[in-house]
Amino acid sequence: MNTKMIWVENLSKKFGELTAVDNLSFEVCKNEIFGLLGPNGAGKSTTINMLCGLLEPSSGKIHFAEGLNRSAIGYCPQENIFYPKLTCLEQLLFIGQLYDISQKQVKKNAEMLLEMMGLNGKQNTLAGKSFRWNETATQYCFGANSRSGNCHPR
Repeated sequence: MNTKMIWVENLSKKFGELTAVDNLSFEVCKNEIFGLLGPNGAGKSTTINMLCGLLEPSSGKIHFAEGLNRSAIGYCPQENIFYPKLTCLEQLLFIGQLYDISQKQVKKNAEMLLEMMGLNGKQNTLAGKSFRWNETATQYCFGANSRSGNCHPR
């Protein structure tokens, strides 16, 4: 039996005149491993960002099976998640908010991680203007920040 867990109907995303995703439909069934493949600019990242709730679709619908929500999506990006226009602290807060962790716990985890990595004096420095070890340490903290209630990297 192919139980639908996630299904997308006529999903589109436009950025001004640019159509990044055009009328995409697909299903992901229980116990299925699903991937998006295509050339650069095909709309893969935009689709994942809509599935994860980071972008609102211009049109179309995203459905989740009963009892399932966006937090069940496992996302492994090809590149490090690093936004050079955010501070070290802002990056940790942003990533932590993607998980089912209270805002209070996310902030506590982020502050503890910055201290553990020796970045507590750099929390308000733009990551793009800081040293390479800052970028690496901030990236390392993302995984630990995403673990609900646990801010100690394993």
